[in-house]
Amino acid sequence: MKKIFFIALFSLLVVGVKAQSFNLIVQKTDATEETWTSDKLANIYFEADTMLILVESTTATTHSYPLADIQKLYFVSIMSLADFSINNEKMFVYPNPSQDYIRIIGAEQNESFKIYTIDGRLAAQGDVADEMIDVSHLAQGLYVVKIGTKTLKFSKL
Repeated sequence: MKKIFFIALFSLLVVGVKAQSFNLIVQKTDATEETWTSDKLANIYFEADTMLILVESTTATTHSYPLADIQKLYFVSIMSLADFSINNEKMFVYPNPSQDYIRIIGAEQNESFKIYTIDGRLAAQGDVADEMIDVSHLAQGLYVVKIGTKTLKFSKL
């Protein structure tokens, strides 16, 4: 039963993590761990009561672990800064609620904006300077700011 569980687990997990780099962590019952990186891991085989991990290297080394000696197996995703890209299409307002100014994160320098009251009246307009818009002159309430095709909401205290 334990063997079937491990086969099913690996089938599901490997399909989900093959597209990115990952580590396979083998935690043994003696509290030691061994880590295999995805670029060195070729295949994982199950035979009788042994899990075999075939590691691709110049010597094609094979490491085996008896299932009884394994406490836990898990995958850890390896992410780099390249995995987190800033999408210039996204904008958000900070701080929200605000008192004196709002910062439009993701807005282009000198991009034009229009601020509307919640009932649709134009309250302010101009160009964004250093992602900042002065809202100190606005009355307390809820507002909508339009920048290009984006519409953002904020509240003024």
